[in-house]
Amino acid sequence: MTKSKNVILVIVEGTSDEISLGSLSQYFDDNMVKFHICHGDITSDKKVNPRNIITHINDICNRTIDKYRYKIKDIKKIIHIVDTDGVFIENQSILEDPNVANFYYSENNITYKCQQEAIDRNLRKRQNLQKLILTHSIRNIPYMIYFMSCNLDHVLWGCQNLTEEQKEDKSNEFADLCDETSGYLLQQIKKYEVSGDYKSSWEFIQQNGNSLKRYTNFPLFFQDKE
Repeated sequence: MTKSKNVILVIVEGTSDEISLGSLSQYFDDNMVKFHICHGDITSDKKVNPRNIITHINDICNRTIDKYRYKIKDIKKIIHIVDTDGVFIENQSILEDPNVANFYYSENNITYKCQQEAIDRNLRKRQNLQKLILTHSIRNIPYMIYFMSCNLDHVLWGCQNLTEEQKEDKSNEFADLCDETSGYLLQQIKKYEVSGDYKSSWEFIQQNGNSLKRYTNFPLFFQDKE
């Protein structure tokens, strides 16, 4: 009988996320962690809603299985890491500036060229996240979603509005530090850890303006890594 490979599938938004989090392999067997890069945020995609988002994640799982020639039984866990992007803030904290082409974040508000578009984005992503928070398995595979707030760059480096080039530079620098210092990734993210369990950490990030501030619940994943 072929032995199951016990793979952890980690879903991230971009290449820089994969580079920054690549040292997860330090905490597991080298071949255990496999990343899937979405090249965008599926939770804010206009084509994605609470009725079909599980199907989208299932498709990601299938593509990973096909790519690495796994079997469904080889996938031990699905870990989804998302930016909160401030989507739980009140609408009045969204500012409009026609000169701002991309979402601009601070720890108090979001600025965008069209306030209504930002409100619509926040609602769409918020509904999708709320669906995923309550989802604990996909195809009988344990599923957990963890947040980086306001985004991964914010948690790791204290920067909320990096360009793609800046993200690449920062992620490569961070990966080098992780290679040089065992456990560096966990040391860094624990500085901004939300206390409590999985449910309470998601409740916390949805309150007040917390989804714009520097918090993460990803350290919870390491508590349950066995």
